[in-house]
Amino acid sequence: MILKKRKLVTIVIEASLAHRLEEDVIDCGAKGFTSSIAHGAGPRNQRVSDIEGGNVRLETVVSEDVLEKILEKLKTDYF
Repeated sequence: MILKKRKLVTIVIEASLAHRLEEDVIDCGAKGFTSSIAHGAGPRNQRVSDIEGGNVRLETVVSEDVLEKILEKLKTDYF
């Protein structure tokens, strides 16, 4: 058996942006992903998105090269 190093990427994003992010992750080279509804709490309490659809947690397992592409895409298009 040949083992390869992979990275688990977990991104929590507003539900309204989830479909766009899913497409971007695939375009960056990910073979697939898992999306699920995400709930939680933090120091800032409620966000606007909590009223308009909540959050989605997207997870994917990728190579180091694909990870770098995803991080760059997040940096340029989502922050």
